[in-house]
Amino acid sequence: MPPTGRELLRRAATDTAAADAGDETADTGAAVAVEGDDARADAERALEADPFAFDPDAVDIADEDVLDRLEPAVREWWVDEFGRYVGQNGGFFTPPQREAIPLVDEGENALVCAPTGSGKTLASFTAILNDLFRRGREREDGLDNSVYCLYVSPLKSLANDIHRNLTVPLEGIESRMDERDEAVEVRHAIRHGDTESSERQRMLEETPHVLNTTPETLAILLNAPKFREKLRTVEYVVVDEIHSLAANKRGTHLSVSLERLEALTDASPTRIGCSATVEPLSEMAEFLVGRDGDGAPRDCEIVDTRFVRDFDLRLECPTDDLIHTPRSEIQSGFYDRLHELIEGHENTLVFTNTRSGAERVLETLRERFDAYDDANSGCHHGSLSKERRQAVERD
Repeated sequence: MPPTGRELLRRAATDTAAADAGDETADTGAAVAVEGDDARADAERALEADPFAFDPDAVDIADEDVLDRLEPAVREWWVDEFGRYVGQNGGFFTPPQREAIPLVDEGENALVCAPTGSGKTLASFTAILNDLFRRGREREDGLDNSVYCLYVSPLKSLANDIHRNLTVPLEGIESRMDERDEAVEVRHAIRHGDTESSERQRMLEETPHVLNTTPETLAILLNAPKFREKLRTVEYVVVDEIHSLAANKRGTHLSVSLERLEALTDASPTRIGCSATVEPLSEMAEFLVGRDGDGAPRDCEIVDTRFVRDFDLRLECPTDDLIHTPRSEIQSGFYDRLHELIEGHENTLVFTNTRSGAERVLETLRERFDAYDDANSGCHHGSLSKERRQAVERD
């Protein structure tokens, strides 16, 4: 019988403490030599270090049933990666993950609304990856050479970010599968306007099981005779930042593409929508899932966990009178305050209405203050080269 979640948590805490203890004694050769002779002392010292700041045997765990849904290798990776947060989360998962993973696991359409940084990406993808690793383990030849999951993002930069974020769980889970002599490969890739023609051709030969794309590229793929066949196996569609698509022509375009995909696939794909700011939820859910052949809205469960994070929201103005204050004074007050905010935070994103506005803000900051240069600040918009945009995203 596989270990329980609490047993995995205890093991992760002990392993982490042992690693930390080893780091602390690495500088003193005598201490390493003495302590290395007594394995029991190592274990006791590891437990005393308590890197999780809670007792794994006593901490409340409200969602062990959700963890039990996952494959053994996926469970191990999850607890090793996120076990230290069990105390503050009240379990292995954040609220959106706790609600969304069972829904996706059961093939239910779901709209996940939760604050940025609360784990929406893994709330959407965990059950999907778990399903793919399970199938790859059970099938002698592994997964088919075709797409199982589509991730649709309104922004190429967001697709790039998700691609990087998926690399960590995929590599971690594959490593644990290898340790069990259950080698499974789950491939993922990006396909949008920046993708080189050689990479597009390679996707026909070695197709990603998880494909990150944009609404426009999805429409193109549905018209591509060869790649269209690779989409017949799609079983999951994740639409991120759905609020930015719902009220415009891009959203209409996406809805048409999703219905075309519905008609193409062997079975109706499970649809998962993600957003941090969306209202009204019921209308957004209907936009996500569309209507069936009889004109009735398809079923969709709503995961509303917008309450899990407090917001610090303020409206500031550089002057009390925008009408009569000279423009130069307004500009000076604006950039002085912006500099203060940047200095007071580790990372800062400044959004503007236009691409030229973004370039102007960065140029003015660099002219007014010596603190900004290419090493710690950058501009990002769609007119920049792919290499420049990706460099800003990485840094």
